[in-house]
Amino acid sequence: MGITLRDFKEIIRFNIAHGLKQSILGLGAPGLGKSQLVSEIADEFGYRLIDLRLAQMSEVEIGGLIYPDKAAQKTQWLKPDFFPEEGEQKAILLLDEITSASKRVQVAAYQLVLDRRIGKHKLPESTVIIALGNREEDDGVFVRLAAPLANRFDIYEIDLDVDVWLNDFAMSSASVKLIDGRMRPFNVMVSSFISNSPERLHTQKENEDGMIFASPRAWEKVSDIMNAANILEGDVPAVVAKMIKGCVDVTSASEFLAYCRNSKELRLARKIIVGEPYEMPASRDANIYTISALRALMGQRLSASDTAVNLDGELTNICNYGLKLQPELTSLLVTKFLECNRELFLAFLKSHPKIMGKYSESCNFVTELFEGTPKKAEEPPIANPELEVPDTPEDEAREIDLFSPDGMRVQNVATDAIGNAETGNDWSLRMF
Repeated sequence: MGITLRDFKEIIRFNIAHGLKQSILGLGAPGLGKSQLVSEIADEFGYRLIDLRLAQMSEVEIGGLIYPDKAAQKTQWLKPDFFPEEGEQKAILLLDEITSASKRVQVAAYQLVLDRRIGKHKLPESTVIIALGNREEDDGVFVRLAAPLANRFDIYEIDLDVDVWLNDFAMSSASVKLIDGRMRPFNVMVSSFISNSPERLHTQKENEDGMIFASPRAWEKVSDIMNAANILEGDVPAVVAKMIKGCVDVTSASEFLAYCRNSKELRLARKIIVGEPYEMPASRDANIYTISALRALMGQRLSASDTAVNLDGELTNICNYGLKLQPELTSLLVTKFLECNRELFLAFLKSHPKIMGKYSESCNFVTELFEGTPKKAEEPPIANPELEVPDTPEDEAREIDLFSPDGMRVQNVATDAIGNAETGNDWSLRMF
């Protein structure tokens, strides 16, 4: 069993913080965000990132070149241009695509990894060596590392965890980027769809015969397209739909586009948060969708806040909605918000004894929160997973291939948290 990207990040942080010199090798499926994670760590610690794509390099580019030193009457090694100098900014040397590099290139990397040197040129003591690659089962170019080189690394297999991806990337400030002249967080429709259908986050194994498959990297491209088109809910224009089909596999694209047309719970969740009048959903399934939508809309703001004071009104409105739910759905709501920021949400409940008391009366799960670590509430099953597709003339005019063959299975509805305190762009207010 492997580790998550969050675990891998903590391992690298530990090594840097404690000055450990172990070289680290992370192996995982393509498109997980491994390289992006190393870049984020370099920025966090103020290290220069030296990014080498070994699959695209020759052995001379890695090992340097021998030249004759006539004055010394001997040959010398010219070090490669990427080689960090002593006294320079601390650096992370990233050997990316190492398992796709030729044997010659891997051999050239031996001395760099094993002895931290090339010829007589030594790496500065502060240099951190991290290698990344895909596994043999990932259906890419794979060249197994020789035992002496592999044994020099601390090797970790990285597995995809949907909750980690949602909380650490899609619903965090790490996803914010400049698009069309504005700072945009990860698109609300993409993150909510993945929360609904976690099996769509990475689909390489089910699309082994095709070149296009869904991955975190591919969904980030979809998010950029949706943000560029300024689509936060509702149907998707034809040109955008075609672009999405070029990023992810047909099934994932069809289900996502169908989901975009059926996002009424987003509007309800926004009304609940700001305290506008709303009609309580009649069905149990609709409440499950709404709970996940509430969590996602508030997710980034909760994860980025140190205090619940500035979110007091919104959390009060959400908790008042929770009091109208069945006990098992109240437990689900609490669980969703604990996943965003456990300490902050517990602090909010403690500061509102009336709300906490009512929650404790309706559900023992809430009482357990203050007695120890609660068990995670099980996701209530959905009675009818298939969405109804209206038979209006407009719907009939739409491209039928935007729907999946078996319809779309929905287990949760979630949306992205919209806000970026660092840039001052409070998207959550714009969405409401």
